[in-house]
Amino acid sequence: MLHVIWNDPAEAYTGPPTVTMQGRLLAAPGAAESGMPADDAWACREEFGAAKPGKSLQFLRWQGWQRMVERSSRIESDLAVMSADQVLYAGVMDAMGYSQNRAAFGRLVRLLPWEDLGGLLAGRGPRTELAEALLFGAGGLLPQPDEEGSEGNRVDELRVRGLRRLWAPLSIPPMQRNDWRS
Repeated sequence: MLHVIWNDPAEAYTGPPTVTMQGRLLAAPGAAESGMPADDAWACREEFGAAKPGKSLQFLRWQGWQRMVERSSRIESDLAVMSADQVLYAGVMDAMGYSQNRAAFGRLVRLLPWEDLGGLLAGRGPRTELAEALLFGAGGLLPQPDEEGSEGNRVDELRVRGLRRLWAPLSIPPMQRNDWRS
C-alpha cells in the first residue's frame, strides 16, 4: 500500500510508505474539486479509512467520472477541428505511447496524419508492409544499412531492407531515434 498525501508526515510516522504531493503539482487541488477535506493532511485517514469503505468507493467513482468527463471534452474539442478518423488514430497512437512515449507518438501523428497515411496506402499492393514502412520510417525507427547484421537474422535483414525500399521514395522527414524512450 502507498499513502499519497499533500504535506510531509510527522517524524514519528510509522504507517505505510508515503508520497508527498506538495511542490510536485502546479497548484493544490481545492477541497471542492478533489472531494478531499481541506484542513488536515491526515484527514483522509479518518475520512476514507477502512471503517468507511463506502466513502472511499464514492470518492474513487467521482475521480473516475471526472477523468471520463475531461477525456470526453478533449475528444469533443478535437472533433471540432479534426476528422473522426484522425481523432481515433491520434487516440490509439497516444494509448500505444503509454507514459514514456506519448509525446513521440503525438509527434508521429502530426508528422504522418491519418489522411496522409490513408492517401499513401490507397490503391497500393500489400498495405500492411507499406504501413509498417511509413510508420517506422517516419518515426525514425528503420535501421540504417550500416546497422544491419548487428541484431537479428537474415530474414529480419531482408524484411528491413524491404521496408527501407518502400520508405525511400517518400519525402517525409523522419523523427530522430532518440525521440523514443525504451
